[in-house]
Amino acid sequence: MTNDLERMASYVEKHRKLILDTERFIWKHPEIGYKEWQTTQYLVEQFEALGYKVTKPKDITGFIADLDTGKPGPKFAILGELDSLMCETHPEADRETKAVHACGHHCQTTALLGCAAALSEPGALEGMCGSIRFIAVPAEETIDMEFRADLIKKGIIHYNAGKIEYLYRGYFDDVDIARLTTPTITTIRQPVREMAEWAVEFIQRSLDHEAVPEQFKLPVSLVKRNSS
Repeated sequence: MTNDLERMASYVEKHRKLILDTERFIWKHPEIGYKEWQTTQYLVEQFEALGYKVTKPKDITGFIADLDTGKPGPKFAILGELDSLMCETHPEADRETKAVHACGHHCQTTALLGCAAALSEPGALEGMCGSIRFIAVPAEETIDMEFRADLIKKGIIHYNAGKIEYLYRGYFDDVDIARLTTPTITTIRQPVREMAEWAVEFIQRSLDHEAVPEQFKLPVSLVKRNSS
């Protein structure tokens, strides 16, 4: 086991620059759900450069890529979430869009590419069976709901959340195991209880034919952690 881990670590080390460059690019180009076109294109180019055949969903962001060991076994999915949050008070938020990777998805997607790079190395699949599906999934964060409602109205998506949309489109149909990683990173705490209470209030107002605001802001707070 130790030798296998050391061997895999050496494959990761070969791609150190690619991994670090990817993290910096995605951090500097945050995009919110179903708008992650630049992030998707960047990752697609990297996957294709590594020799992967990429499958992209119609009219939305994200992609999948498969790697077969040539031996029968389970299909193991590795996920990376593409989207950022919006937090205008974050010191590194995009000045125009207010987007920022305050939930660490830039690390997730970088890890996704890092795994794909390491596993593309000759001998990396030795001792493995089954296959691996790399899934770059959009729209994990539940924000920008007016935009997503419009996508549903136009028939572009059926669900607000990217994972559920990918489930609907069949990208998890033959997956036996799915995993992702969430880094220990400084993030934001959202007032979930207050959000739910106001959602109920606005729904009731709508049912009573009363006006509801197009936008409504609640304060968030930073959760500071020891991030690398």
